[in-house]
Amino acid sequence: MVEQYEKAHPDEIGPVDPDVVSAWAIDNGIYRPKPIDPKQLLRRLIRTALREDYVEDGQGREVHARQPEMVEVRTPEGVRWRSKWWRTIEMPPEKMRAAGQLRRRGAYRDVLQIHIDFESYNDNNIFKAKLDQLDFNFNKDIEESRLPTEYPEGPTLDDEDEEDDEDV
Repeated sequence: MVEQYEKAHPDEIGPVDPDVVSAWAIDNGIYRPKPIDPKQLLRRLIRTALREDYVEDGQGREVHARQPEMVEVRTPEGVRWRSKWWRTIEMPPEKMRAAGQLRRRGAYRDVLQIHIDFESYNDNNIFKAKLDQLDFNFNKDIEESRLPTEYPEGPTLDDEDEEDDEDV
């Protein structure tokens, strides 16, 4: 659809505006939404709500309230993967490990695609720019996130400056 828009508007240069493209596609009859089964729509909304639900654990950390277990389900269209959602603290250990691995694979795919996109940019951008690859080792970020964000009241550099002024 975006390619169709760009072909119809060859003089437009710059970023694509999804609001403009969607209005154009609807106004020109290019996009006609398919009817969707209300149960399917609601299932998707519930799945999104479950994925985005957070709670504070006993140590004060914000964590996902639930974790998915992927199971095969027979549907009229054939066998499909569906998610069943456990409360995180009630999920059996082997299922929690599998849920973590599932999310890790998703994160890996995202990181790999970023790496490939940067390589392609370096090889093909119109500016002939060469960007350094990003560092994907998040261990330092995780360590830093565990540092305190609030510090006790104490002397400030202003206090030190005042003492220095008194000595002069």
